[in-house]
Amino acid sequence: MVTSGTRVFSDVLTGRRAYFLRDKIQHLIGDVGLFAMILMGEKFPKAKRIMHYDPDISWAEQDALKSSFVAGTVSAWPVVPLSVAGDYKYFKVGDTVEEENDRHTYRVSAVDTVNNTITLVATDGASTVSTGDYLKILGPGNTAIATAGDGKNEAENERKQAMQIFDHVIEADYFTANAVLQGVDKNTRDSMRRNALIELARKIERSWLYGEYKSDAANSLWLCEGIYKQIYSRGGTVVDHTSGGANTALTKGKLWEFLTALYQYGTTSGKPKVVMASNEWIGSVMGLGLTNLQMAPNIEVFGVNFKKVDLMGKTIYLYESREMDDSLGATVPGYKNMAIGFDIDDLEIYSFPIEAAVETGKYQNTDLVLLQNIQGNDSLVRKDQLLYIGTPVLRNVKRHAVHWGIKNDLA
Repeated sequence: MVTSGTRVFSDVLTGRRAYFLRDKIQHLIGDVGLFAMILMGEKFPKAKRIMHYDPDISWAEQDALKSSFVAGTVSAWPVVPLSVAGDYKYFKVGDTVEEENDRHTYRVSAVDTVNNTITLVATDGASTVSTGDYLKILGPGNTAIATAGDGKNEAENERKQAMQIFDHVIEADYFTANAVLQGVDKNTRDSMRRNALIELARKIERSWLYGEYKSDAANSLWLCEGIYKQIYSRGGTVVDHTSGGANTALTKGKLWEFLTALYQYGTTSGKPKVVMASNEWIGSVMGLGLTNLQMAPNIEVFGVNFKKVDLMGKTIYLYESREMDDSLGATVPGYKNMAIGFDIDDLEIYSFPIEAAVETGKYQNTDLVLLQNIQGNDSLVRKDQLLYIGTPVLRNVKRHAVHWGIKNDLA
């Protein structure tokens, strides 16, 4: 056989070239966030890991007891309208009430549940309450010959949450799934599993932060409500410092307002509150130049490392959230411009029991499982599935707060 022409060996050489790779693949973004670390860690209290067999979760909580009120427009004394709708429910006949402006005391003689008003009788027989006066309930003030007063039960609010299905399918052809990287004793399939775990963990983190509640049994769809949304939509405190739809620079007064709101109702176990924040928010705090700002070395809580920070007499566990940094917020308020403060002892994790392995059929209370080789018997494609079904539940919503609309003004 006679051959002619130029012989090109580049394709052959390229195909035979050995690629030497490090056995660790570096990721630009942190592997997992706060909630994913808690979920997949082993130090979160077992008492707060709850196995639940229904995708819907419901419980009842009472509103925080309120004692201070503002009088609305008083036009027919002694009837006093209350400035906030529904505030009548905190009063009952016989209560003593102090008007803080002049420090006069009154007794409640009637409560109007329809018009949101109370009728007051001055204990000195002469004082009156004016529009905008501050009122404070002191306690019951019945006479020694009075009959039992009206009953008053604190209203309970029903809370709901749903368990969301988080899954990630890992698929590769037979050769790729079983290839061994030259120079590295690591299986390609194992590498794909690790990368998929990081990706799924970050998706869980975002859902547990920002997800919106949905329970649609007709379409078999359940979505969990994230921590931020639970505080924002269920009566937690939102300290909003936007102005004209734009972010504003942090001041000591604004920071104090947020910390005061966060600790207004105390803590569950006396521990400092956790503040998850973006780098933007943290930089703004550091830029205040607080003379009494103290930062301790990292402290571990439930397997997660926090910075213990003393701010203006309030102690917090500070955690920088990469997911919150990954936001488009600049001039327009976004997740980059906020902090979420919560009591970690009020956090519970509800998990649905997952089949630990398809072939065993044994169910266990596990948080996240890898189901291997779920492909059909006649397929050379190899499939694995990472699967987690669950949700975070944040109790006592009044104990938590969101700080919104802060921009980093560092020059």
